[in-house]
Order: sequence, then C-alpha cells, then structure tokens
Amino acid sequence: MPRGQPDYQVLETETTHTEIGAINGNVYDIGFSRFDGGGRIVWFDDFRNGMYRCKGQGSNGGAIPVAKFISGNTMGFGSSIELDPLVNGGSSVMNIFRMLPTSGNVGIEFGFHATPLHGNFIMNFVDYISNAAHPHTVLSIWEPDNDIKISSGGNTITVYDTSNPTFLSAYGFSLKLVINPLLGSYHSLWIANSRIDLSSYPLVAPGNGQDGICEAIFSCTGTASYHEPFYIDYVAISADEP
Repeated sequence: MPRGQPDYQVLETETTHTEIGAINGNVYDIGFSRFDGGGRIVWFDDFRNGMYRCKGQGSNGGAIPVAKFISGNTMGFGSSIELDPLVNGGSSVMNIFRMLPTSGNVGIEFGFHATPLHGNFIMNFVDYISNAAHPHTVLSIWEPDNDIKISSGGNTITVYDTSNPTFLSAYGFSLKLVINPLLGSYHSLWIANSRIDLSSYPLVAPGNGQDGICEAIFSCTGTASYHEPFYIDYVAISADEP
C-alpha cells in the first residue's frame, strides 16, 4: 500500500456530456419514427434544407412544391413540403430519384398531414433492383373518404379505412409501406400501431428504368371541390426489411 493512501481501491468514474445538437445529429443519421425498428435506412430527409435533395414541379395551374414550417404539425427538426394543387386539375409534384444500395424487402416511410379539403394524394414508388421486372407501387389518399388505398391487379383496394373523413386533417401521421420488388408484390403497411399484411397483392405493371435507382413520386392533384395542400414531413427509404 503506498504511503499516505487508503487501504482500499478508489474507483475512478467519468461522466460524459452530450450536446443537444449531437443528439439531433444522431437522430438525423438514423431516421426517426420508425414503426418496427426493422430494415436499414439508406436515404432520409426531413427537409431541414428545403427541397435541396428533391425535385419539384407544378402543372396545369398547380404550384411548385415549397418547404414551409406549419405550426403544430411539422415533425422532426425540419420543415414540411407543401404540395398545393391550387385549382381543379392542378398538380403539385415532388420527386426523389437516387441510386441506393437496396436489397430484399424495401420500405418507404413518410410523415404527412393534410388540410380538410386537400386534393387527391398519390405516392408512386419503384425500386429498380437488378434483374427484376421493375414493378412499382401506387398508394393513394383521396377525398372525400380519405381511406388509404393501393393499386393492384388493375384495381384500387382500400387497405385502411379511416372511418372519419376529417381524421387525417386533425392529426399528423406516419406510414410505412414495404414491398418485395423481386417477387413483384406488396408486403405490408404500417400506420400508427397497426400492421396490415399486403403480401397477397401484386404490384403495378413493370416500368423501364436503370438498375440501382429508387424513385418516389409524391403528387397532389386538385378536383372541383378539393384542391387545398397536402404536406409531407419527412421521407425514409429502407432496405432488408424483415
């Protein structure tokens, strides 16, 4: 025992302080609001830099998408993308087009909120996996019923009945759609704490594209009675979903 020291061992401890900015950075790196923790995130954006990583266009009188902070609705640390059709027949479209390292089941998750009289919202998603036939998925939320629907086998199928047409305009939501590009079928839909099995539904007819590309198109088109904005709060694309 050293002279002048106690005859018991002193345990040294260290406290680590993490800055709030670093926590936010970690959240940004791994994504957030993931329903089941499955898969690996290969692309994520909460639009804190606006439309910098996406492309937008307006047609037939519809507005070019813009980034906006919406009080009480915006998720995460960034703005929302406003898809505003403006008029009957007008379309506002945001496109994400990236070469991504995907394999297995592929998921796309996004947060959204809607105005009471939003236009017809459609998300078209395709993952051009090598040697696959490149089928794609179509998910829609149309006025006036606001049910969540998919396109399959030439039919439009309701997969989530909101039961209350004003439900989506009262809250912010996230949903996650998982597909199997190699089998050409849907896999599952997560919304809130509900998982819906979609494995019996084939995807939409194949399209032509370059292997390795993921493309997600978010659009809102106005009708005579419904042409208010629809907002996208974040988008995450994942691979190797269970």
